Amino acid sequence: MKNITKTITLCLLVFALASCASSSSSIQTAIARTQTAWTLIPIYTPTATIPPMSNKNPLTEDKDNGFYLIGVDIAPGVWRSTGTGDECYWGVTTRTGEYIHGGYGMSGGTAYLPATGFQVEFKDCGIWVYLGP
Repeated sequence: MKNITKTITLCLLVFALASCASSSSSIQTAIARTQTAWTLIPIYTPTATIPPMSNKNPLTEDKDNGFYLIGVDIAPGVWRSTGTGDECYWGVTTRTGEYIHGGYGMSGGTAYLPATGFQVEFKDCGIWVYLGP
């Protein structure tokens, strides 16, 4: 409501100045002075710092336990487990849930995720690190 009142007041002031002025250049000068007097100057006050953007592909970031859709959540290719346990399980399945391949046993091995696979499950293997395609 406050801004509307200011706008109406500004318009009335411009019209009043324009009706008193004798030429169009006087009108332009009056308008410019009025705009200058009523224009707010923005003040830059930083409120937060923006972290630098990461160039890392989210599909190749380290992965933990869970199910990941290949090509959507995780990149196809070779992954290495960094765990130290002996009950590591990983398995790749098709869209219909058919088992393609996987492994069970010691952590610290590698897993190949084919681009034709649908999803992979990692369980108790530690963190998986992407090695490449």
